[in-house]
Amino acid sequence: MYTHWWIFVLGAVILLSYSVVYLLEWKHPNYLQYGHVHSASKYRQGLMKLSFSLLTGWLFASYLFGVSKLFPGLLYLLFPRMFIIRFLMGFALLDLTMYAWHRINHVYSPLWNYHRLHHEEKQLNVFSTFQFHPKEILLSTAWRLILLPLLGIEPAALLWYHTIFFSVILFHHSNIRLSRSFDILVASLIVSPDMHHVHHSVNIDESNSNYGSVFSFWDRIFRSHKTAKIRPITFGVS
Repeated sequence: MYTHWWIFVLGAVILLSYSVVYLLEWKHPNYLQYGHVHSASKYRQGLMKLSFSLLTGWLFASYLFGVSKLFPGLLYLLFPRMFIIRFLMGFALLDLTMYAWHRINHVYSPLWNYHRLHHEEKQLNVFSTFQFHPKEILLSTAWRLILLPLLGIEPAALLWYHTIFFSVILFHHSNIRLSRSFDILVASLIVSPDMHHVHHSVNIDESNSNYGSVFSFWDRIFRSHKTAKIRPITFGVS
């Protein structure tokens, strides 16, 4: 198993991020959402789901650690003595693969049949982060089990990415009231709530855009970035 003391710190950061986003969304909502209630019970439900994700992330890192002893992967072959380069490139590649997987889920109809569950949410909030079809999760895990060892992703890069990834997606799914100027500033580097909310628009031209998970620049590089034409945004699937 892959064990380091800082793994517990990363886990605590994710749980703290969830708690902060949950509290801000509760006390400073952007939209009034009927039928959605913030409570201690609801908070615990999200905490349990997030704790399970932390466990699976650690198991995945342990899997990469074990496989690397048999086959070090592409990044190690290219940069055998440069851990920092492997770490940084691995972090970027993880986010790029998430962008690619997300976009494929929208353009390949058999995958969209599962991914559309995530888009059927009529009210977007922090709990939308967990709303995925089990088969989509299994398929996503299966291809990553093959691809990430081949790329030579460092277990440390995976766990750090896992931490940033969950912190950001909890934030950009949330219903927190933010100023437009602050949202634009955030979106210059990472995916902001407004940017991701466009992706959940019932308008298909808008929903087929803004596929990024952490970094916002992938959408600009691959020309899939879009801003909402009409606000407030109507969420769902047409």
